[in-house]
Amino acid sequence: MDLLLPHRMAVMGITERRKGADAEREVVTIFKSHGWPQARRTSDGHDQHGRGDIIDGPAGCHIEIKRQERLNVPAALRQAIADADRYDIPIVIHRPSRHGWMATLELDELLALLQLREHGT
Repeated sequence: MDLLLPHRMAVMGITERRKGADAEREVVTIFKSHGWPQARRTSDGHDQHGRGDIIDGPAGCHIEIKRQERLNVPAALRQAIADADRYDIPIVIHRPSRHGWMATLELDELLALLQLREHGT
């Protein structure tokens, strides 16, 4: 039975990678339809540090995409914060099955964005 375990793990890894790539493509399509026509995935095999899962989307944002049924949101946000450039806003865009996309960011970042929207400064 131990001999089958690595194979099962490899198959699960492929499935999870495909699910993640599909999620990234879905979010890229959403960005493109909302004014970021150059948005694209960063899946080129290079280090993701400072780049996130999507580039050429909203300026100044480090975006991580998660498509999981039971996401550990604090851990995902910690990853985005750790990987983001110093001045980028780390954002985790996520959704489970049969649910719309959600975005998680630190409250301080949200408050700054809301102030910009309301006061224009």
